[in-house]
Amino acid sequence: MNLTKTLIALALTSSLIACGGGGGGGSKPASSSKVSSSLSSSISSSSNSVSSSVSSSVSVSSSISSSISSSLSSSSHASSISSLSNSSSSASSTPVGLIFRGVSLAGAEFGEINLPGTYLTDYIYPDQSEVDYFKGKNMSTVRLPFRWERLQRSLGGEFDATELSRLDAFVNAATASDVYVVLDPHNYARYNGNIIGSGTVTNTHFADFWSRLANRYKSNNRIIFALMNEPNTMSTEQWLSAANAGIAAIRAAGATNLILVPGNAWTGGHSW
Repeated sequence: MNLTKTLIALALTSSLIACGGGGGGGSKPASSSKVSSSLSSSISSSSNSVSSSVSSSVSVSSSISSSISSSLSSSSHASSISSLSNSSSSASSTPVGLIFRGVSLAGAEFGEINLPGTYLTDYIYPDQSEVDYFKGKNMSTVRLPFRWERLQRSLGGEFDATELSRLDAFVNAATASDVYVVLDPHNYARYNGNIIGSGTVTNTHFADFWSRLANRYKSNNRIIFALMNEPNTMSTEQWLSAANAGIAAIRAAGATNLILVPGNAWTGGHSW
């Protein structure tokens, strides 16, 4: 967005309101000199406000960047992240320092009204050609959404061998090509429609799921664990409790992989 045009538009709007230019009530228009003065004052005021906001944002951004750098430097996968960052910096079209950039490859989460469903009819996994395509566009990360109910057919039970083999095939091929994979149980904090913490699905069930998944992929430092897709219509305190149970299970498994923790209310910025 052009900042100058935005400031002028804001100023013009302010001036028209002051002059009665937007109404049909017959208010007497201000003189051109007053409009000019109002426009100049509005632009100056808006410019100062934007400058202040930008300065504040840069300060916050620097603080966050410093915090993230500190956290990443202490993790076991810091060296691979550093290597990726260095290689990314050399690409003219890639912002320096932006490590995780990519897309969500939909498909494995489809068919939620027919669970576990039929592979290639209700749902499908993406393939390596899709990963290679986006890697060719300077993307370093792909998210793989999938359904908890397909991978773990019963709460607290073993993972389904066939479904796990599909997950393994995608993960192994993608990470072997130096791409990060975000594993995303696309369940909205539910299992077969029952909210985590409802009694039917407990925090312990959620922790069990993540313990098994973490044990499976903890040796792969290009795997990122996204706890859950868009928790919603539940107590935020309950989601906090469930999230902490999942995180504790991942760390107890010995996994040091990056964990992404979503907020409640569909993880929307508008609702935070």
